[in-house]
Amino acid sequence: MRPAPPRPADTRVSPGQVFGEILLTLGVLPLLFAFYESYWANLHSRGLQKHAQDVLEQQ
Repeated sequence: MRPAPPRPADTRVSPGQVFGEILLTLGVLPLLFAFYESYWANLHSRGLQKHAQDVLEQQ
């Protein structure tokens, strides 16, 4: 006697899965934006600090 072939996976997407994906996306986007903002602010302030240091060293 042979075992029954495996049943195909259910490929339907439930509304709960869609809602979960949307929540994850909306949660990750602010985190990525906060990282981008802090990284850019760090680079920008580093340039301003270097400029201020150069001005003070010339005096």
